[in-house]
Amino acid sequence: MIHAVLLAAALHAPALAATSEPPTARTVPPPLPTRPFVLPATSSVTLSNGVVLTFVESDEVPTFDLRAVVSVGTSSDPAGSEGLTDLTFALLDDGATHAGEALDAAGIARAAKLLGGSIGAGAGRDGASVSVSGLSRSLEPLIALWASVLLRPTYDAKVWDLERQHRVAEYQADLDRPNRMADRTVARLAWGDAYAAREATPSTLASLTTEGMRAWHGRVLQPSTVRLFASGDVDREALVSTLEAALSGWKAAADAPTPPDIRPAPPAGGAVYLVDKPGAAQSVLSTVLVLGRPTEPDWHALMLANTALGGAFTARINLNLREDKGYTYGARCGLGFGAGPAVWSCSANVATDVTGPALVELRREVADAHADRPLTEKEIQFFRDFRTRSFKGSFERPGTILDELATEWLTGLPSDWLSRYVPAVTAVTAESANQALRARINLDKIAWVVVGDATKIRPSLEAIGLPIVPTGRDGRPVESP
Repeated sequence: MIHAVLLAAALHAPALAATSEPPTARTVPPPLPTRPFVLPATSSVTLSNGVVLTFVESDEVPTFDLRAVVSVGTSSDPAGSEGLTDLTFALLDDGATHAGEALDAAGIARAAKLLGGSIGAGAGRDGASVSVSGLSRSLEPLIALWASVLLRPTYDAKVWDLERQHRVAEYQADLDRPNRMADRTVARLAWGDAYAAREATPSTLASLTTEGMRAWHGRVLQPSTVRLFASGDVDREALVSTLEAALSGWKAAADAPTPPDIRPAPPAGGAVYLVDKPGAAQSVLSTVLVLGRPTEPDWHALMLANTALGGAFTARINLNLREDKGYTYGARCGLGFGAGPAVWSCSANVATDVTGPALVELRREVADAHADRPLTEKEIQFFRDFRTRSFKGSFERPGTILDELATEWLTGLPSDWLSRYVPAVTAVTAESANQALRARINLDKIAWVVVGDATKIRPSLEAIGLPIVPTGRDGRPVESP
C-alpha cells in the first residue's frame, strides 16, 4: 500500500527537471593540508635472558599484540632438508604442552579464544614469527599460553603425516599452475639454486621427521635469534614482568644456523625464457631484473618511478595493457626485496593470441619512459601524494608498525627507515625519478619469462627478435626441441 501511494505521488509530481534552472557546476574542493606524521613512541628493554623487547605505545583500544620474530627463515634450511623451517613453525601451534596438559591445535585455539585472543606461527624467506594478540585484561594467561606454544611444541607424528600429504599434493598441483610456474622460474633466474629459489619438494619432504623438527626448533628458537615486538594498551613494566615469568629458564640449546647465501645469480638480460604449458588458455608474462638494496640513495626515486610506470591501477603499463588494448585484467610491477637485493618484476596474465603483442607493449612502455615519453611531474606528484598519504593511514592498526619494525630488523634496514620514508618520498621529483629509472630499469638487462602453450605463442614471440630459451616447469632451461 505504501509503495502504491509513493508511486502515485511520483507520477503526478510536477516535472521539476523541465522547469527548474540547470544545476550550476560544482568545484571540487582542494585536498586538506597534509598533516605531519609522527610515529608512535617506541622503547626497548633487554630481558634477563638477553632477548630484546621493543614496545610501541598504543592505548586507543584495550588490546595488545606480541610477536617473537626469529632471524632464521626458509632460506636457512640445511641442504637436502628444504621445507624444514617452514614446517617447524607451521606445526608449532598444532600441539603444545601447557600447564602440564597436552593441547592439540583445536585445544590451543579454544584456550586462546576463551581468553579473547589468538595465537599463530609461520615462517618466510628471511625469518619467522610466533604471535599472540588479544584483550589487555587477558595479558598474563595469553602470554603463558603463547610461551607454551613457543617453547614446548609437541610435533605429533600423525599431524605431520597428514601435513606432508597435503604439501606433496600442493607441490604437484603447482607444477601445473601457470602463475606458480612463472614464480618458480623468476626465482630460479634471479637466485640460481640459492635463497628465494630454494623450495620443498616431495623428496625433501619425505626426509623430514618430527624428531628433526624438534632438533631444528632448539637451534632456530633461542634468545640469540629472537627479538620481541609488542604494542597495545598495556603497562610496559607489567609486560616485562609477565614475559620474564613466562620465558624463565629459556636459554640457548645449540649453535644457531649459519646465515644463508643471498648473493643473486641473474641471467644475461634480453632473452625470453619460455615455459611450455600445453593447452593453456592464457599466458603469464613476468620479468626478472635484480636491482640494488633499498638503502641506496636513489631507492625512493626508483620506487616512485616504478609506481608511475607499473605499480598501480592507473600506472602506464596497466592503462596500456588493460584499459587501452584489453589484453589483460591487470598488469603490475613491483620492487620485491628482503635481506637480499631487490628484484623488479612485472606480471600479467594475457590471452594466448595476444602474448607476443602484449610483450611488445610491455617493452615499449619501458623504452618510451627512457626516451620519448619520460615520466611527467604531474604523474610523479599524483603518486607521490598517494604514497605519502596512504603511508600514514596504514598505521591505524598497532600491529602494522610491529610488522614494519620486524621487517627493518630482519632485512638490515636502518632503525630510522620508517621516520625517513615520508620526507624521502616527498623529495622525489620527475627528474630524479626518471634518472633512477634510466639507471636501473634497462631493457638490455631484463629477462622475460613467458608461461603458455608454446606451439601457439612461440611464433609471435620469435617475431619480436629476442633469443628464446626453453625452460622447464622447475625453472631450469632445457634443451631446445
